[in-house]
Order: sequence, then C-alpha cells, then structure tokens
Amino acid sequence: MPRTNYRPSIGETVFVSLSGNTPIRITVTGFRHHSYLKKEVMEYTRIDGSSSWSTYEDQSFYTEVPADTPYLYLLVLDESDENGSDRREEAFFFTPQEAFAHRDALLAGEVIPRQKPYTHPGEYTVEVMEVS
Repeated sequence: MPRTNYRPSIGETVFVSLSGNTPIRITVTGFRHHSYLKKEVMEYTRIDGSSSWSTYEDQSFYTEVPADTPYLYLLVLDESDENGSDRREEAFFFTPQEAFAHRDALLAGEVIPRQKPYTHPGEYTVEVMEVS
C-alpha cells in the first residue's frame, strides 16, 4: 500500500508516484523552501542521473517495495474501432503475479476498471517496463 504525506529522509532511495503517474525510483538529495509554492519541496535524482524537485505532500511513496526492484508491470487497455485506436494504462504493479491477478479480476468483472472502456471488450495486456 502506498504511503501519502510521507517525508522521505535525505539519502533514501524509494519508489514514488508523482501526481498519480507510473512510479519512478528516486534518491532524495535534500529539501528546500519553494518561494512560489510557499512550502517545502524535496530535491531528488533519478537512476539515470537527472535531478528534479517535487512536493512530497499527497504523493504516493512505495516504501515497502525494495529499492532494487528492476521492473514494473503495467496493465494496459488497448482498444480500437472504426474511429481509431487508444492505449491507456489501467494500473501498475511491482510483481507479475499482481498484474495478472488484477487483469483476470477485471476480465471476470470482479474489479471495476479505472477508466471505462470505449469499446467492449477491450484487450488488457501486461507490459514489462524497466524501472526508470
């Protein structure tokens, strides 16, 4: 379960979903007061060496996931009809078992999809994504 309103420690490497996006692995390098936002923000580096900053309030931190986890598993809805095609990320997981279990539950109608499919039935696939 993700933790929100979590303030990571300087030097901590953790997965975080910024604004509900697919999680990324970051290492927190510091904190500073942002003059425009008028609040404290965290500064961090990604595994590719790029650095950035973000608020940490209301972000989703996955503190229980080992920092050396190499892959994410994205459940993707692919749809197409006479008007074109669409590809939407439904959910992400840290193990393939969770991703396929969620896919099976969606197909069985046991779980409500995050986004209503435009066409029925849409095709759900699980994609493996290297952690970034």
